[in-house]
Formats: sequence, structure tokens, C-alpha cells
Amino acid sequence: MTRILRPLILGAICNMFASGLANATPTSPQKAPSEQTNTAERLISAGRIRQQGQRIAKLYMQIGMNLNADTARKQLDQARLQVDSDLSELATIAGSDKTRPTLERMLEVWAAMKRATEAPFSVERRNLINYLAEDLSL
Repeated sequence: MTRILRPLILGAICNMFASGLANATPTSPQKAPSEQTNTAERLISAGRIRQQGQRIAKLYMQIGMNLNADTARKQLDQARLQVDSDLSELATIAGSDKTRPTLERMLEVWAAMKRATEAPFSVERRNLINYLAEDLSL
């Protein structure tokens, strides 16, 4: 019975919390809807880039260990395309001068990581890719 009640109770608590947030009065001025959308899009793209960077490092290692290497190569190619897409999206919506240096650094790190993942597996390259994945997530 506890296995049934626990999710129901947690769901009810989450719903109460969410409805309380929806009805709460904001303490800061509201942003325009387009500004909120751009901020949300930037956050989503940045989160995906961080996730894909870590995923690419793991897929590269999987290829080096020859564990489902063909599938891992396909997934690696898809992940690279996703990062390219997210970075180009960030470049189009990143308008402020504060974000430009960060975006340029991300583009440089991504270019180095992309080149490294296109080369055959080596331990040195694996270490470099892991380092670049961490740098990309910053």
C-alpha cells in the first residue's frame, strides 16, 4: 500500500506547490513575453549543449572500448549535429554584449571537441575530449 500512496502523496504536494507558485505575486518586474521566450530558449539550448558534450565524451569512450561501436558512432554523429544546431540557435538569439564572449568561447571549445571526436580513438584524445566536455559545460 505504501508503494501506491507515496507517489500519490508526492504528486499532490507537487501540485499544491506548483499552484501556489502560479498564484504568487512576483517580487520582481515582469519581463516581456518575447524576452522570457528568448531566455527560456537560451537556457534550453545551453542545457542541451552541456548534456550533449558529456554524452559525446561517453560515446567516444564506448567506441574506444568497442561496445556497440556502430550504434555509438551513429549516436555520436547525431549528438554532434544537435550541438551544432544548438550553438547556431544561441548565436542567433544571443544579442547582448555580455553573452558574446561566452558564446565565442563555447564555439572555440566545441570546434576543438568536434575535431577530436572525428579522429580515431586514442587515450590522449579521450582525455582531451573529457577535458573539453567539462570546459563546454562551464
